[in-house]
Amino acid sequence: MDVAVLGLSIQDKSEIIDCMYEMEEPLLLSECVESVKIIESASVPLIKLKINLQKLTEREISDHMKILSIDIIFDDSGISEINEYWT
Repeated sequence: MDVAVLGLSIQDKSEIIDCMYEMEEPLLLSECVESVKIIESASVPLIKLKINLQKLTEREISDHMKILSIDIIFDDSGISEINEYWT
């Protein structure tokens, strides 16, 4: 699953990376998060997140569905459209 964080006013790649490290600790504090990996060297920096869905429910989840992998990127390209939508 891919997730884009929108609506931030980010000027350059170093700011994106700073935001990613700012998110890392709160994510790791969540009981359901198995791992957080920040990939700075990619052309579009991203966070690779693994969530253990079994820890979110008492219902049994099949083995092939237990771990949800999410790639998170920061995208400010749509900031003007977002601002227009909310105003």
